[in-house]
Amino acid sequence: MICVENNLQMKNRTDGMGLGLENLTNRYRLLAQKEIIIEKDEQKFIVKLPLL
Repeated sequence: MICVENNLQMKNRTDGMGLGLENLTNRYRLLAQKEIIIEKDEQKFIVKLPLL
C-alpha cells in the first residue's frame, strides 16, 4: 500500500468536502476492484491506497 498522511486541518466550509475522496474510492473500485482505507483521528488524516 501507499500511505499518505497529513496533519488534520479542519475547514469551516462544508460544500464539496469529501468529493475528491469519494471520486478516488469509486475509481479504485472500478479499475482495480480494491478498496482504499481512510483513517482520521484528532491529529492525523491518513489515506491508504492499494498498489495496482
